[in-house]
Amino acid sequence: MVDELPCSDLRVVRSNNGTVTITTLDDETQKTVRRSPEAFLSSGLIVCEGSTEIGLCKALDNWWMEAGHYDPLAVKGISLVDGNGVTSERYVERMASIGYSTAFFGDSDRTLNPSQSALEAAGATVIIWAESLSLEERLTKDLPWTGVQDLLALAVSLLTEDRIRAGVCGKFPSDKTALKGAITSWPNSTELRTAIGLAAKDGDWFKRADIGEQVGGIVATYLPTISTTDLAVKVSALRAWIDSHE
Repeated sequence: MVDELPCSDLRVVRSNNGTVTITTLDDETQKTVRRSPEAFLSSGLIVCEGSTEIGLCKALDNWWMEAGHYDPLAVKGISLVDGNGVTSERYVERMASIGYSTAFFGDSDRTLNPSQSALEAAGATVIIWAESLSLEERLTKDLPWTGVQDLLALAVSLLTEDRIRAGVCGKFPSDKTALKGAITSWPNSTELRTAIGLAAKDGDWFKRADIGEQVGGIVATYLPTISTTDLAVKVSALRAWIDSHE
């Protein structure tokens, strides 16, 4: 098994138009080998910033397959890898630098280290949200209000209505009278969308891959109706990167 070997015993061998290259792995790659050995047997990697993005990508993969026009990621030899938050960029840089076709799919609410330009210089594709937002904030900004209500309903089913209400109220700076009624009756507003996104992020409402899949199911339902939003544009960019592996 790949993950049982030290890096000193591993080589990455590639053939390009008859030219064979052999890359030696250094000690810095050992954690990568232990964490995601299947990645070394893949032709392409989507490094997701966290488990929610992993689940979202799995849901999108299913949605694309059900549309009847796309092969699953596994057929294309593409693996989903959890970058574990702030360690994602180093992982992306390392895998791209040793010749793996690599995309980073993550948030933009923190400074990337290495930077986006450095990752791209290493050969990676970087797909992050506009406006310095987390996934949760992007969803609540771009989904139609019915989609945001679907997210709230999912959060309530996973946690409790009291916890969701308290989380949102804590992020809502204006008069909270409108938030005293049933969550399903909350009125649509930019301010409330922002509060819900921040509460979801800080409260870790969806921080599991299986929950991320449920979130992804909600996203897939509404994507055809929000094609001009950054959410839809970045999902399309991810699809375009996948299609480059035909």
